[in-house]
Amino acid sequence: MAKSTRKSPTGKRGPGRPRLGSVQVNVSLPAALAAGLDAWIRQQRDPELSRTEAIRRFIELGLAAKPKR
Repeated sequence: MAKSTRKSPTGKRGPGRPRLGSVQVNVSLPAALAAGLDAWIRQQRDPELSRTEAIRRFIELGLAAKPKR
């Protein structure tokens, strides 16, 4: 079912999850890469670390790394 594009008369959003200002990206991983990610997660000291958060941490590390020349 398509979403309505009409705005409410008051200009306020309706009920639902608030927008967080982030972009959703769906990623498919080969089984071997997913297994490696899961193994890395088990080695961390954070028992509630999710795959999503682990991927965010890897991206932050990659962006902060200095490029090799």
